[in-house]
Amino acid sequence: MNELLLQQILEELKGLKDEQQGLRQEIIDTRKTMATKEDTSDIRQTMATKEDVSDIPLIKQAVAEINERTKVIEQSVRHLEENEPADVLAMLDRIDQKLEEKDSEITVLNNRLFKVESTAERLRKQ
Repeated sequence: MNELLLQQILEELKGLKDEQQGLRQEIIDTRKTMATKEDTSDIRQTMATKEDVSDIPLIKQAVAEINERTKVIEQSVRHLEENEPADVLAMLDRIDQKLEEKDSEITVLNNRLFKVESTAERLRKQ
């Protein structure tokens, strides 16, 4: 019976030894993946500070204001694009009316000039 008990104790010790080896390997693996002092120093240098983060609400507000202004500009451009053809047509109509008025005036002046030249030619022939 002593032998059996010794065998069980030996097996238990082997199991504990294997478990200890597994824990050692886990510790080694964990140390490999842990950050070093240099790593944490680099992280601290590149980390955002409270002052950096405190500017975020102001930046968000500025972006919101710019977005609102952009919307207003887009609406203005859209309005101009929609109304521009109508404005151009109205100007062209106005120019056409003015040209017709001037054309009528020139026609009247041509008729008067023709009468004056005809009268002058008739008087010259007499």
